[in-house]
Amino acid sequence: MKKFNISSFLMICLLAVSGMMFTACDDDLDTNQFQEGGVKLNVWGPCPVARGGELRFIGTGMDQVSAVMFPQEIEVTEITRVSSEEIRVTVPQEAVEGKLVLNTSQGKIETTTEITFLEPVSIDDFSPKSVKAGDELTITGEYLNLMHGVIFADGVVVDEFVSHSRNEIKVIVPAEAQTGRIGVTDLGIQKDGTVEDIPNEIYADVEELGELTVTLPAVAQVLDVQNAKPGDVITVTGTDLDLVTTVLMPNDSIAQFTYADGALAITVRQDAIDGQVRILPASGVEVLAANLTMAVPTELSANPATGLREGDVITITGTNLDVVTNVTFPGMTEATELASQSATELTVAMPAAAQSGDLMLNTAAGKSVVVAITTAKPENVTYAASSVGGGENLIINGQNLDLVASVTFTGGASVGDSTFVAQSATQITLAVPTAGAETGVVTLVMGNGESVEAPEVTITSPNCAYLPSVPESFVQGTSVVLDIINGSHLTNVTINDAQSQFWFDETANTLSIKIPADLSGTCTLKLISDNGEMEYGINIVATETTIWEGSFTLSWNALEDLSWGKYDFSTVKAGQKLIVYFTEDSAQTYWQIRIAKGNGWAALADWSASIGGGDTLDLEAGATSYSYTLTENDVNELANDGGLILTGTNITLTRVALSN
Repeated sequence: MKKFNISSFLMICLLAVSGMMFTACDDDLDTNQFQEGGVKLNVWGPCPVARGGELRFIGTGMDQVSAVMFPQEIEVTEITRVSSEEIRVTVPQEAVEGKLVLNTSQGKIETTTEITFLEPVSIDDFSPKSVKAGDELTITGEYLNLMHGVIFADGVVVDEFVSHSRNEIKVIVPAEAQTGRIGVTDLGIQKDGTVEDIPNEIYADVEELGELTVTLPAVAQVLDVQNAKPGDVITVTGTDLDLVTTVLMPNDSIAQFTYADGALAITVRQDAIDGQVRILPASGVEVLAANLTMAVPTELSANPATGLREGDVITITGTNLDVVTNVTFPGMTEATELASQSATELTVAMPAAAQSGDLMLNTAAGKSVVVAITTAKPENVTYAASSVGGGENLIINGQNLDLVASVTFTGGASVGDSTFVAQSATQITLAVPTAGAETGVVTLVMGNGESVEAPEVTITSPNCAYLPSVPESFVQGTSVVLDIINGSHLTNVTINDAQSQFWFDETANTLSIKIPADLSGTCTLKLISDNGEMEYGINIVATETTIWEGSFTLSWNALEDLSWGKYDFSTVKAGQKLIVYFTEDSAQTYWQIRIAKGNGWAALADWSASIGGGDTLDLEAGATSYSYTLTENDVNELANDGGLILTGTNITLTRVALSN
């Protein structure tokens, strides 16, 4: 049996006659189909046509047609407007041969050929009125021998018949047929075997004969399926279920099914979610079969659930645990894979970044349930001494102290675990900062970001000589003057354990130090007193010339104070270092900066290539500066292509300098 959709057939026919053209009788009428608002008739038909059949007009601006005039002033105003390019009308029974006229908002269009008529094709009856795919349908009427196809809803045409005569057509109902009106068509085939542009279509009178009812599969009862799992089989009973060709899950994915003994066995997919399960015959009409609710884990218990550390294996027991795909630990966005799993138990290892809170168990159905967990934290915290001087060692005692990643003092000073003097599960020894550490509570920050507030500690000033503050950087080969406290105890100053020239001014309480010209980068400054020593990490940089100084916060805006002639970059030489100083927004987790030229904010080519081809530098946490050596190409771009632009995010610029 050959079947096709009638709209596809019409497209082929229309393409075959695209050369046909009709003109309007009104010379003033604009018929340019490409001009906005134009009206033009390109093709009409079928011709000959059956009285009571459908006549189609295709062109441009067809939606502007208000009436179609048949010969002898028979006016048809009931127009089916398919689009602005096509309209359709029913041919009146009293119509006679002659030319047609289309009344439009811009004038009249008269066809250049006359309408002619077929013998009076009619559909008098069809039976049975209710059919099933594969049944035989009988259509009776007049001149049916001129018709070569039967039209089922929705646009399905069958052109192979069981039998075909003037008064009767017998045809097998196709699987794609739907309930709706029934019709016949000549497929545009004429008596001489030629194919015309537009086929004739004759439909049964729905008011008189009714629609053809095509049987759909029907379920005995819409099932309410609870606690479904992937792989479960849903059994659906009903009538005509042998017609089902497709089963759709709630997310529209196609499910596997079998049919036997009048029932469907539908397998729940791995990706199934809550919602409706629908069955479809070949016609595509959906029939509701079941409402699906996917299972979630219940009766949950975690062991251990408290005192958890990185690497601990948590065992979760309960029901329906076989539907869990992964888990999400509190404090984390990425899911963690399971170590083992069954319907009643699963295990998962504790990640380093996990925090206390609700551990989320995720299912493939997009559902989640939670079970509470608590991480191990520092406990029973005490100090070896309740009072300690700045620069001296503070000894912290307690439990779970090996989890501490940093210690923050009242006043803001923080000491990271990389600089702890010693650390174990029961004790931490660290040097108290001489600046930013004040009397008050101490906060112990864990590696996962959680923190515990420890008791107050009294911070006293050091008895030995110390610096109340240390500059951000020191320039090599220069002398610096620093404020000093307890300077009378000072006996020596070293930088990287080498003797340094120094001078203590007892009256001004200042210390003058000569910075070696051959040192750069991170160095150790040590003040040696007769009653102790103090060490400071310092940054020694090359001789610098400040070209901008201030405070400018970057949030993908730009500092333009050094662009477009505001600084003369023609004085800069290749090999000099461009140094950008900044502070980071401590509330953020990433910091970025782009060193660019003014024209288009494009990153300097050599700088871009030097970081792997990207145009943005990701800064490390705690960074305060970035140094970049300018190439000859960089200098040329800065001098001739808009100067220097600094952009980025989550940092505040404080100074820009050049050094040799």
